[in-house]
Amino acid sequence: MYDIRYHDIEDEANLELIHSFGLPSTHFPVAVVIDGKFTVQIGDRIASFVHFPDFMYGIGRHEGNWSISDLDAALQDNSLLLEENILPELEDDETEGECE
Repeated sequence: MYDIRYHDIEDEANLELIHSFGLPSTHFPVAVVIDGKFTVQIGDRIASFVHFPDFMYGIGRHEGNWSISDLDAALQDNSLLLEENILPELEDDETEGECE
């Protein structure tokens, strides 16, 4: 069982917590952190629960590299979580500035 907490990424009171997890220092729409980790290895693929999940592909900004099934797998088996959090790389034409 997990304890679920929501933290507003735009609230300055949460900046230290966000920094402690290694999350982006600029805008990001969503992140899911499990026991301090947001990166998993599933087979030969690395996924990080930062930015939008892949079913939102085409949204134009902040496209992540994870799926809801990746998240479900990590919640069912937290041994999939990596010791080191890895931020997903953004597309060349994507910036990490404020959303319009």
